[in-house]
Amino acid sequence: MNSVLKKITDGMPKCDLPLLALIFFMLFAPPILPEINTAMLAAFVVGIVLLVRHKKEIIPVFKQSGMMIFSALMIVFFMYMAVTTLVNFAVGERVQLMHYVTLWYRFFLIIPVLLICCLYICIRSKRLHYSPYDLGMQFVYATMVQFLLALLALLIPAVKDWFVDVIYANTGAYYLDIQWIMLRRGFGFTNSFVDSFGFGMGIIAALPLFFIKKNRLKILYFIPCAIFISLVNVRTGLIMSGLGLVFCLPVIIKTLIKEKLRLVAAASGALLVLVGFVALVQVRNPITISWILGDIASFTEHNPPQGDLIEDPDDLPDSGEDEKNPHFNDANSTTAENLFSEGFWHFPSGASLIFGTGHTVYEAEGYAHSDVGYVNDLWMAGIVGALLLYAAFAYVLWSAVKGSAANIKWLILFFAVSIVLFQVKANAFMFNAGLNTILPLCFFIRLFNAQQKEGQL
Repeated sequence: MNSVLKKITDGMPKCDLPLLALIFFMLFAPPILPEINTAMLAAFVVGIVLLVRHKKEIIPVFKQSGMMIFSALMIVFFMYMAVTTLVNFAVGERVQLMHYVTLWYRFFLIIPVLLICCLYICIRSKRLHYSPYDLGMQFVYATMVQFLLALLALLIPAVKDWFVDVIYANTGAYYLDIQWIMLRRGFGFTNSFVDSFGFGMGIIAALPLFFIKKNRLKILYFIPCAIFISLVNVRTGLIMSGLGLVFCLPVIIKTLIKEKLRLVAAASGALLVLVGFVALVQVRNPITISWILGDIASFTEHNPPQGDLIEDPDDLPDSGEDEKNPHFNDANSTTAENLFSEGFWHFPSGASLIFGTGHTVYEAEGYAHSDVGYVNDLWMAGIVGALLLYAAFAYVLWSAVKGSAANIKWLILFFAVSIVLFQVKANAFMFNAGLNTILPLCFFIRLFNAQQKEGQL
């Protein structure tokens, strides 16, 4: 038995339980407590661990990883936002108070909450003598736990119902009570099944592709498992994982030259597994596949089909939720119809376009709702503030590129393009599975490169 396990795991890094637990909470914030973000609890715990056990390493790693400069840039952005909000408040440009609370909470979850998690991840990975590949696989392993939960929910409807009931009871997320939506998603256990969840799952599904080597071909089998999570929950993840396939082609081609037959065999096996998952979903929940195909058609056909035919009127969203979330007004509308509607691309004008209003138009009272990240960023901070915000994250990506191997450079480019594209669908710059994968990996890559340069590895 041991020899079989050794053969299966040969070439793959061991799972580190502290990292696995933290990453799982970062990605999914499992809603096990009422109205409490468990990712914040995880950050609090590792923050104490850092102060008690790694006090001497905090400042050196904070500097070497690029977190210090990133934090400085974000603080400049916060100061700008504070001034913008106060000025707009003074001239009467206001929305409901909870909107501002939610907006600032969004940035609080990045600094300090996410940074504390990133700091712990970097320090522990450094102590374990991890490479970017080793750390990247910890994110994949954590996602495999969610894969098992999603598969269980698909195979046993009662388990899915229990998951949804617990999530709804502890988060109160409106869409969990809309039957039309939950017939098509809600497989697994996470605090959110919305687009930002797919943003992260798509990125993690593509991660193994950038680390393909002669003795690592078995990691390809993790890809269909990660794609499965998006398949049964969020279509955005399918797009992101497909984008990853495009950007990893140079890495795959290089491996293909050296390992033709083995790579083709492993890729074919992974593809068969994915086909098997699609067939399983078609058998267990066929409405999900038709939902996905309808959305694809909405982008490719001149007169796209109006979503899935709804035979049961109970499948329609409750009218009470429509006012809160205008993008769910029509259960039969498609992503293309919503995303490229005129209302979704309504920008501020005059001085507000330059400096912002201090608030977004995501469910803001008195404004046309929009999910689009670029639109909301311009309303929130204007061109000046949006550039400050984007510069902070661009710095993180660029600093990780310098001194990296070719496959890592392609990975960082994939991260950058993923952010740019996801901003069209929703906001990438918030605490979500996508950003919570990108930031810690980029910080650690920079730290790893700095230590290699100094001969510490």
